[in-house]
This record gives sequence, C-alpha cells and structure tokens, in this order.
Amino acid sequence: MALLPSGRHWCIDDLPLRQLLEELRLNGLRLPELIQIETIVDLRPYFRFMWLLPIGADTKPNSTFHPPHPCLRA
Repeated sequence: MALLPSGRHWCIDDLPLRQLLEELRLNGLRLPELIQIETIVDLRPYFRFMWLLPIGADTKPNSTFHPPHPCLRA
C-alpha cells in the first residue's frame, strides 16, 4: 500500500478490469469493449484510485480535480 508524503495511504483498485476479463472468460460478451483498449487513456475507466482512511477519520470529501498529465492525453 502506497504512502504519500502527507501520510495518507492510497491504492489502485483494478476490480473493473478484472470483472471485464472474467466476463470475457465466462461468456465472451464484452470482447468489443476489450479490443477497444488501445492506449493508457483507454484503461482509465477500469482502474479506481482510492484514499484509505483510518477508522474514525474525517470522511468529509476534500478533493480537487487535476487534469491528466500531458503524456496520458490521447
């Protein structure tokens, strides 16, 4: 689990990608969706970046949007 300089822990959840691959393995219904993944940017919907907070931590959202790095743009 990664630790930021601020002391916050974060992780990358790949459950959406694993679900896509499992559905493909079981019934092949999402093959068109899989073959449309050509670049790093195309993978974005299949990964979630999450902050991990200790029990009892303030859960009030305090987030800001940061545009993707130029190398990740299509």
